[in-house]
Amino acid sequence: MHRGGDIQLGADGCFSYRHLKSAGDGPISYDPSYFISKDKVDTVRARIMNARSKKPRPMKPSIPQETIDACEASWDAANEKKRKVDPKQHDASGVFVMTCRHSQVLFLCNIDMPGEQQQYIVACLEEVKDLIPLHAKIVQAYDVGCVTDHSLNLYPILSAGFRERVSFVINAMHSFGHQWVCQIVYSPRFYRGLCLTDAEGVERFWSRIRKLIGITRNQWVSNFTGPRVSFSDIVRTHAASG
Repeated sequence: MHRGGDIQLGADGCFSYRHLKSAGDGPISYDPSYFISKDKVDTVRARIMNARSKKPRPMKPSIPQETIDACEASWDAANEKKRKVDPKQHDASGVFVMTCRHSQVLFLCNIDMPGEQQQYIVACLEEVKDLIPLHAKIVQAYDVGCVTDHSLNLYPILSAGFRERVSFVINAMHSFGHQWVCQIVYSPRFYRGLCLTDAEGVERFWSRIRKLIGITRNQWVSNFTGPRVSFSDIVRTHAASG
């Protein structure tokens, strides 16, 4: 699959959108359509943990193991144990978003675990899978796409048949922070079919809604297991207005 794929997606987490426990919660009057529920994300996390508890599949990595290890050590997003906020003060560490080729929001997740753990990108991909044709192929841009790609090859995290339809690249700007051999394989500039796509639409999205950081940090949260009450509506309004 080196022709640009049928669908091009971006994904990233931002820890500026953490939520204070002291803000409290309130009633919820609707089911947010943009956020993936905590129940779904937790189910994906449990499946990932179960898969990783078993022996990895034999496979030849796309890049040397030492390169993967170096990329994993260099990027906070690849460090699943690095806690970026104080859990005593915050009940949500940040927000994870998936966008389409044109930087429009498809899905979001509340980040409630240390670091950018893989359940967020996997949960978003599986939501997309249910909405696209059975044979459609995805090119997923992610700042630690190399590490995620390697992990999904080692363990049966994505369903059989779907894994073969998903390939990863690293956002163009972020790729310069990776090892040179990693750039050759995962940079969009070397991926046939992506042309001048930079896959940095997610960063444009974060920049577009940066004024919401203070608002969402202190707003009510819902009193059920789903996401925050009104963040998705605020995001949709600001994204539409540019």
